[in-house]
Amino acid sequence: MEELESQIAKITLGNFKQTKSFVYVMAEKAPANDTELYVVAELPFFNPAAAESCERICLAIGSSLKRAYRQHASEGTFENALSYINEELSKLASTGQTHWINKLNCVIAAKDKNLLTVASCGKVVAYMLRDQELTDISCSTEKPSPVKTFESYASGKIRLGDLVIFSTTQLFNYLSVDRVKNILGSMDFLPATQSIIDHLKVNAGPEVAFGILMNLQVEPGRTPSEEVDLENYLVETPAQAPRFWEAPKKFLKELFMMKSSRPTSATPVALPKRPLLERLKSWIPKVGGFFKKTGVLLVGLGGMIVQGAKVFRPSYFKSLSNAKKIFYLSIVVLLAAFLLNVFIAIKVKNNRVETARVSVELQAAQKLANDAQSALVYNDQKQAADLLMQAKAKFQSINAKSAPKDAYQKLSQQLETLNAKIERNKDVKVTLVGNLSPEDRLIRLPGYLGTQTNGQIVSFNRSTDQIQDNAIKTSENIKACVATKTAAVIYNGTSLLVWNALDGKTGPAFSTSVPDANSFAGLEYYPTNNRVYLLDKSKSSAISFLVSGDKLQKPVVSLKNISAISQAQDFSIDNSGSIYILTRDAVVKYSAGRLAEYNLPYLSKPFSGDGRIITQANVYILDLSGKRIIVTDKTGNLLYTIKNDQLSNPKDFEVDEKNKTIFVLNGSELLKLDIQ
Repeated sequence: MEELESQIAKITLGNFKQTKSFVYVMAEKAPANDTELYVVAELPFFNPAAAESCERICLAIGSSLKRAYRQHASEGTFENALSYINEELSKLASTGQTHWINKLNCVIAAKDKNLLTVASCGKVVAYMLRDQELTDISCSTEKPSPVKTFESYASGKIRLGDLVIFSTTQLFNYLSVDRVKNILGSMDFLPATQSIIDHLKVNAGPEVAFGILMNLQVEPGRTPSEEVDLENYLVETPAQAPRFWEAPKKFLKELFMMKSSRPTSATPVALPKRPLLERLKSWIPKVGGFFKKTGVLLVGLGGMIVQGAKVFRPSYFKSLSNAKKIFYLSIVVLLAAFLLNVFIAIKVKNNRVETARVSVELQAAQKLANDAQSALVYNDQKQAADLLMQAKAKFQSINAKSAPKDAYQKLSQQLETLNAKIERNKDVKVTLVGNLSPEDRLIRLPGYLGTQTNGQIVSFNRSTDQIQDNAIKTSENIKACVATKTAAVIYNGTSLLVWNALDGKTGPAFSTSVPDANSFAGLEYYPTNNRVYLLDKSKSSAISFLVSGDKLQKPVVSLKNISAISQAQDFSIDNSGSIYILTRDAVVKYSAGRLAEYNLPYLSKPFSGDGRIITQANVYILDLSGKRIIVTDKTGNLLYTIKNDQLSNPKDFEVDEKNKTIFVLNGSELLKLDIQ
């Protein structure tokens, strides 16, 4: 099958503050394959306020087309795309957005290798130019139904040299068909498209909007290197002036037969084979003339400086007549005014160049934000998060001082709104209940939360809401602690001990199969079998110990050779016995010893890789560096995210789902979050 490469000109023209119609042009490759997708749409509007609604409709068409081609393209993909588009337009009509019905002019196409499929509605230009003959390939229905806007489509093979033109009807209102054919047939593709743009800008006023997409079929690898993107031709960034080293650079390239940086044609041109000595001799007169002129200029400037110094010497200046004094002072004032004007002109020019550049970047960030919004409409959380991250990066690189204030602020608010929607931010009431000692881990007991520093335990009594010293005590160094049915179990860095927190007594130390502090990754208790579990990173295994009175015994390997355990930061066990292992980039879930489904949700700001995890009815992940709490269901679907300015230095947390409360150790502060 013959494969063809597309050479594309994507053109939008018109001052959209003055135009009476909104145009939309899209030319993109499908996300999952090499199918090329095209949309040219036009909607009338009578005031600029309607532009946003028109844009929403056009974006819905483009997004639906891309959604159909997410997977591998097949024979029925284009028909499915039309179904998606019709369904989306029908939904818009059902919500009261009916101004587009019988007014939408749109052509949709997909090119897969050498197969072109086209569908259209309303009045559009859809032509194929083959051998200087134009063929109409549109297939619009005379009166489409709002439920089925695109009813039919045409499909056929295209070949080398074919030129497809998709456009709004305004194209042939200002350029005749013969004129377009002559322009396209008399010059290369890129100059031809530029010539068409020039004709349209001269003949049509700013109130006329054009949306044009031209697609020339060429052999693979033959697309000219000088091709440029003509999208958004309205933004004309002024060309930068050549820098002072360009001339010497050009001289050296020509002297040593270096490759020119100018665009080259498909067929290479042989360079003249003149000897190096001859080329050097030919440049000697030029170099000599340059230095001669430079010397004359320097001599002249030196004379002017000497004469100026003489004139403005105080003794000489006082001897001049008043008329001469005024004359010379006038020269100084005029020279100062000239230099000031030159400076202002350069400054204004640089500001214009910077403003044009920033406007282009702002439009690119706006497009990414709009695409993220469209992906969110179709519940594509991953694509929405990825696009929002790109939009944020683009937006942060923009110089706010050079950007239009209204557009900059509007985009900033849009990005914040999108971020809140993707991360499902939840507002919570945060209360400071007291200060514990600064540690990285909480001691969690049924009635207390505490921290241990230098053997001293500072605790918070949940029943009295009071901070207490020595209410709970032990002589052991607590690296981790977990409550059991009747007491608690301590890990001290080498051993496990059963601990009665109120009287401070501990049972005998148990060290068999207990890892050292460098290999330890969390401690959990599962009441169903009355066993305490820990992770040994050095052995990539999970080990459980039976709690019997004030003793621990019978270590059993529950999971072994699990690579995620070697990278574990923390883990948790839910009431069904499933183990959730938190690593730097994932949560790995095991149920009954087998890998189970759990995927971290896609967020505009991904999990930082540093955190704690607790599982109850839901899964709670404390993102330490991200300064937030991510809440999901048991398979990873995002429920909501908690982010608050008071979570400035989170270290550890405890969840009380029954009372809709989360306690966070924030530095040395203990914060209470109400999640009602």
